Amino acid sequence: MKYKTLILLTLTVFLLACNKTEVDFSYTPTTPRAGQAVLFTNLSTNGEEWEWQFGDGATSTGKSPSHVYRRPGKYTVTLKVDDKDYFKHTKEITIIDTIPTFSTSDSVMTIFADFSAVAITYNPYSYAVAYHWQLLGDNPNVILSDTTAQVFTFYPQFANQEQTIRLTTILNGDTTVTERTFLVQDQPAPALLMRTTDQDYAQKAYDKARFNQPQPITNTAQSALLDNAQDSIQQYNDSTFTLAALRAIIPDIQGFRIANGKLYYRTSQALNVAHINGNQPNTIHPTSVNALCVDETNNRLYFATPDSVLYIPLINTQNNQFTTTPTTINHLTNIHQLTFDNNPQ
Repeated sequence: MKYKTLILLTLTVFLLACNKTEVDFSYTPTTPRAGQAVLFTNLSTNGEEWEWQFGDGATSTGKSPSHVYRRPGKYTVTLKVDDKDYFKHTKEITIIDTIPTFSTSDSVMTIFADFSAVAITYNPYSYAVAYHWQLLGDNPNVILSDTTAQVFTFYPQFANQEQTIRLTTILNGDTTVTERTFLVQDQPAPALLMRTTDQDYAQKAYDKARFNQPQPITNTAQSALLDNAQDSIQQYNDSTFTLAALRAIIPDIQGFRIANGKLYYRTSQALNVAHINGNQPNTIHPTSVNALCVDETNNRLYFATPDSVLYIPLINTQNNQFTTTPTTINHLTNIHQLTFDNNPQ
């Protein structure tokens, strides 16, 4: 009997030696996060059946399965081959927490272009979550959405400056702060050109009636446009209109522009609109105006008072009535020449 037992043991050892089954596995990524798929690669030699235990109660019988851990922590992973306890290998895997963050609608930020950020929070168990968005910096920007929503939208008003977005996420009582900083790029746009007694300025007019801050002009072509700017004579429909001729019907006229069949003119008392023949006059702005110009491409009338520059959409009613209030775009003083440059720069 002892002899038979010895033979069996010897045979078992011989078979195991011949089989040479070695159990091992690896996993990627090496620092997985909660909610991220982890691929387990079976490195075992030989074997036809596999049993995986991932340490969180989940199992698999695939040769090289993937698994998603829902919670951060340390887990013991076990691989058993051919259902043999002596063909088994274990490793410890650490799952790190998923840190709340946000993605953005673009990789760059552009002045007066809507920019959105979306909060990304791994929350498989539907814990209470709250968001709070902030724009950091000294320059005020226009916020277009709820600062406590998952999606945050705004547009920057100042180019060539940095803008930092901060997201504070409170998930199940834990607070995480995430920040990203962008350099706000400028974009080409036509510009209103303005001249004072000692300085020329350009103010870009972007889409949706948005304007940047006036900047001193360094472009000689724009300075030349201002050199030729005037509101005392104009060709319109093959006719020449002059101040001298218009004073026969409007004695106090000091400057004018004609657009879309309307006469826009300034007096010592106000800015007015009338038909080309001077009929049905109506007051646009009841104070003295130093200069005016028309941008027919964007359908606007610009005018300068002693302490600011404003614009109003061109008027298209038969009786020259309007309901729009002029919009102030800057507070430059003593502007005496205006013109518009429709060439985007």
